[in-house]
Amino acid sequence: MENLKRLLEEKENLLDKIFEIDKKIENLSDGFIYHVCHRSYGSSRWYEYANPYPIKEIAYQCCGGEDGIIDLYTNNPSKSELHEIIQDYGAMTILDLDELPEPKFRKFISRSEGFTNTILKPYTDSEE
Repeated sequence: MENLKRLLEEKENLLDKIFEIDKKIENLSDGFIYHVCHRSYGSSRWYEYANPYPIKEIAYQCCGGEDGIIDLYTNNPSKSELHEIIQDYGAMTILDLDELPEPKFRKFISRSEGFTNTILKPYTDSEE
């Protein structure tokens, strides 16, 4: 039992260290700007990063579009290199930073709000 406690404590320490390293990687700048929109089932979440490596985690969650699509807006000219770094499995579109939507369109939309908007939009459009 003492062995198990020691191993669990060691695991917890390693996970803390991994979290600390992940935060350092996320905050390290490569000189470019990365705005990410993760769209999933009508909701959208916006993130901003200083390098492309944290985007890999979001891309992994999407797994080829099964749980959403990523729109990446960046001023990094190496688009093919970004696909290699992020390994997006085909669920990501890389766009130029100047194509970034206005801030009013970049707000967080919950899944329920997105679902409601999708259902009600055809009716509100036809009434106008």
